[in-house]
Amino acid sequence: MSRLRLPALFAWLAFAPACGSSQIEGTKVCRRYPTTFIEAGLSYTCTFDVRILTCRDSSHFVVQDWWYAGSADFVQEAQVPNRILAQSRSFSTLGMVVTSSVLSTEYRYDGSARMVERHRRRSDVGGARDLDVTIYTSWDALGRPTTGTVSSSSGSGPITIRYDDAARRMDASNGESVTVDANGNVVHEVVVYGFSGAGVIDRTIQTTAEICL
Repeated sequence: MSRLRLPALFAWLAFAPACGSSQIEGTKVCRRYPTTFIEAGLSYTCTFDVRILTCRDSSHFVVQDWWYAGSADFVQEAQVPNRILAQSRSFSTLGMVVTSSVLSTEYRYDGSARMVERHRRRSDVGGARDLDVTIYTSWDALGRPTTGTVSSSSGSGPITIRYDDAARRMDASNGESVTVDANGNVVHEVVVYGFSGAGVIDRTIQTTAEICL
């Protein structure tokens, strides 16, 4: 996985007023991120440590991680709705070997911090296998991808993406959708791998903390 400087999924420093992070004293840029939330009936507690946001459910058997090049990327990401600067994301279910699994997403960026590739895979007792790969080919003025090609076991084809910044929502032509709150944190997600199936994730954020540059 490679990533060139100026965190792609949110080189949004210049656009700080666009989303729910705050500017302080004219120079500070801040992000308010979840410290507790509920998702799929599970209660999570989150911590941010330099470059990793880690969220664990109360049993500690389910862990979600978001990795960044550094805290600057993490903060800047929230300044533009639905632009990603993370290097990777994972959802791990821990336990006995036969029940453990990891869903992982890796992101790759160009020299202008625009996402050029997203690679999703699943690893479990049966081994690792790709879920889909998306190559992005055009972007909007804020550096968010607008067109690309998706390849998966369910087929390959073009994809288009549109953004409704007033609603803080992203919708893709294959059915994927993401909505973020005023702080730039995901609260609703429709997950589609390739062009088949859809899973809905709703997240209720309960408490937050703030980090500033």
